[in-house]
Amino acid sequence: MDGTWWIRADRADDEAAVKRAAAALRSSHHWRVLHDMNDEGDYPKVLWATADKVADGDVPDEYEAGLGCDQ
Repeated sequence: MDGTWWIRADRADDEAAVKRAAAALRSSHHWRVLHDMNDEGDYPKVLWATADKVADGDVPDEYEAGLGCDQ
């Protein structure tokens, strides 16, 4: 799951899906792959900060650039 699921659910006014997506985004702090990547750079920290904002209902305008989605 990624942040775009939360965005789609929010746009569709699907409250149950928004809650599930937010919970999944918050769980990213426990994803082993991100912890394994943490020594190699800041990507996990950026993803966690963005995921926390999205899960709280605040989609940062720059999230695509920050996560490399705009490439």
